[in-house]
Amino acid sequence: MSGLRRVSDPALEALADEVRRSCNCPQLCLAAFEGAASWQDDEDALTQLFATDANPAPSLSHDLRGAPYLQDVQGVEERSLLVSLSDEGEALAAAWARTQDSSRLMGLGVDLCAAERFAPRTDRRDRARLLLTERERALAPSLWPDDLPLAHATIFAAKEAAFKATAAPLRRWHEKHDTELRFGVRHFVTEDALLERGTGRDGAAQRALDAMGVKRIEIHCTRLGGMALVVACALAR
Repeated sequence: MSGLRRVSDPALEALADEVRRSCNCPQLCLAAFEGAASWQDDEDALTQLFATDANPAPSLSHDLRGAPYLQDVQGVEERSLLVSLSDEGEALAAAWARTQDSSRLMGLGVDLCAAERFAPRTDRRDRARLLLTERERALAPSLWPDDLPLAHATIFAAKEAAFKATAAPLRRWHEKHDTELRFGVRHFVTEDALLERGTGRDGAAQRALDAMGVKRIEIHCTRLGGMALVVACALAR
């Protein structure tokens, strides 16, 4: 697969198992790689992850806000196959799931964030104060008590992953409505230290979730080396 080297880490499979059980989606996968420039540069190689004997590799396209999605040889979106990608430095993560009509999984998001981004440095402003709310900073020590930069990175990645998880529901919304739903990462908030109540509880993001029929966004996370790896699931019930 081009210059990518697949990462083997028990934390990855444990996280994938946790997400499968939580959203009742047995065909959900998670992978991480080293040696990436960006996921955009490795799109052709990554599509091989989604191929099966019954389903040849689809092509990767992007919606208006840049979120990736998969389409068949006729150029039609494969709505039953959700995908999300993230890169951080030379690391890359991919999450994908094949859903059934009865599935409550509406959208999927994955995000990587290096703890080093939030490490204290005298030559820059405190990123935690710039990117996280006061309440999120207060909650962070309970998430990773031994590593505050990693805790801050996890909360930031959770908000990014939650935003990504709304991409597929938002495309469905635009198929049926002329009005736009406007919201961004900054509209997602973390409600509790262990992310058990997810994100998107307040403001524009919550109003958008209500309109799209997303009942909640579940957040699942692990430590991958010096990075936070977060998977977000937008659920219909």
